[in-house]
Amino acid sequence: MRLFNDALADRAEKFLGVQVAVSTSAIAAPALVAAAVRRFVAHAFYVGEHLFHVAEITVDEGSRWMERTVGDLERRALSIVLLRRSDGRVVFHPTPTEPIKAGDTLVIVGEPDKVAALTIGR
Repeated sequence: MRLFNDALADRAEKFLGVQVAVSTSAIAAPALVAAAVRRFVAHAFYVGEHLFHVAEITVDEGSRWMERTVGDLERRALSIVLLRRSDGRVVFHPTPTEPIKAGDTLVIVGEPDKVAALTIGR
C-alpha cells in the first residue's frame, strides 16, 4: 500500500491489517539523507523499523580489504549481495571464501553504522 501521510500509514497498518504501510516520504527520506552524507550509499530502505543502507564500494589498490574474503566482511554484520570483478564478471551472493581483489566493486547491505565503519580509512 502506498500512502502519502505517515499517520495514515500507521493507522492503515494497525486497523486494516496491512503488513507494512509507509508513506513515500518515509521511503525516500533515508535515501536522500544517505546520499547527502555518504556518496557511496546508493539506496536506503526500512525493514520494519530497521534502516538499511545499500553501498557500492570499489576496492582500491592498497585497500585494507584487498586479498581478504567476502566472509571477512560479512562477519561485520554486513551482507555482500554482489561482487563485480575488474574484468566485468558479476558474482551474485558470493560465497564467504571468495577473495576480494583490487578493482572489485562490492554491493553491500547493512545497518548504516556498519556500512559507514567499513568505508572509513579505506
